Amino acid sequence: MFVCLLGVGVAWFVRDFSRQPSCEGKRHDQRVEKALGDRYDKGMTCADLGAAVKAVTLGKQPGEHSLRQAQAMKDVVLAVADGLDEDGGGLDQNLRLPLAEVLADYRVDLRENMGLTPVDHVRNGVA
Repeated sequence: MFVCLLGVGVAWFVRDFSRQPSCEGKRHDQRVEKALGDRYDKGMTCADLGAAVKAVTLGKQPGEHSLRQAQAMKDVVLAVADGLDEDGGGLDQNLRLPLAEVLADYRVDLRENMGLTPVDHVRNGVA
């Protein structure tokens, strides 16, 4: 999962700013449809998509997620990462903020799953 998030971040920095990003491909991605379940609608806007992603991936308490929510998050992140090439490396502004908020809520999960502490980053860093 960390690799996917890193890929999303790198792709954002090297994106083609001349193209307007869209969420068209993400809306129709099978993984997104599966992740959103009954919140999925073929005619949803990018803002609707962002709201639905938040609804299915965030827990009642900040930083706490069920297995279902974590799986939905993984599916959405993979769909977004795969779609970045089609969108010139960008995200529609109506999807960008909700996705950033969700990613921020998963920071503890990422750290725990990676098993790294700040000392590990320094010890294993490139010299």
